[in-house]
Amino acid sequence: MSHAGRAGHRVIRRVSGLLGALTVAGIVLVAVAPAASAHATLLFTSPAAGSAVPVSPKAITLTFNQSVTLMGAPVTLASADGHKIALGPAREDSGRSVVTVPVAGQLPDGVYTVTWQVISADGDVVGSQYPFAVGPAPASLGSAPAAQPSVPGQWPTAI
Repeated sequence: MSHAGRAGHRVIRRVSGLLGALTVAGIVLVAVAPAASAHATLLFTSPAAGSAVPVSPKAITLTFNQSVTLMGAPVTLASADGHKIALGPAREDSGRSVVTVPVAGQLPDGVYTVTWQVISADGDVVGSQYPFAVGPAPASLGSAPAAQPSVPGQWPTAI
């Protein structure tokens, strides 16, 4: 084998090694990136967003697609005229994806707004609000779109 032939094999080996390393690095980035950029998404609420319940709920329950961390007062409740309603301390289930907040007293018939804010597993703060009614559903509740979770940052939650 000539000197040029051996040099060519060395170059091919180096290029192959470099491509292998880049491929492994790319796979690691693809595997890690979605988990690092995924924000918590609110899946279910009780009472349901935009619904009317016949009697005052005993608690407000939020179910997320991943564990969340509570900060401050993660859930607040306000009447249609903006008055804050007393809530008990928020608690999480063992998987930290369900947050339950007791409603301290009986809510009279009317429309209420739940506002929530938690910390996603990726460290970002997410939050939003949604309405529900106690008693007969007013026409305005049916026309109000259910609020989607707002997510700060560059990437939408659908990605």
